[in-house]
Amino acid sequence: MPASCVMPVSLKPLLLGLSVSPNAFTHELIEKSNEFTVNFHWRHRRAVKQAGGISSRDVDKFKAIGLHPIPSLKVKAPLVEECIGHLECGVIERYTFGDHTLFIGEVQRPG
Repeated sequence: MPASCVMPVSLKPLLLGLSVSPNAFTHELIEKSNEFTVNFHWRHRRAVKQAGGISSRDVDKFKAIGLHPIPSLKVKAPLVEECIGHLECGVIERYTFGDHTLFIGEVQRPG
């Protein structure tokens, strides 16, 4: 899921907040797995825009937009090979605000 609603929450421990609509398939996946990844793109604006209009509930989003999933080191959620950076997060808290859930994820350090 392309998300602009990602924010740092804490440096020690390193925590990120991710806001997701309960209507999104991504919400269901995070609820089931208690984890998510954040992938930083640089040149893939078109793919990110396309991804926002496609649900993985219906099609293989990676295949549809021409990106490639690769295994994470610490979590089961995939990374995006074409991205320039990745963070792997385990959910430690969740809060409901209005029509979204704010997932708080602790960044998992390699090693």
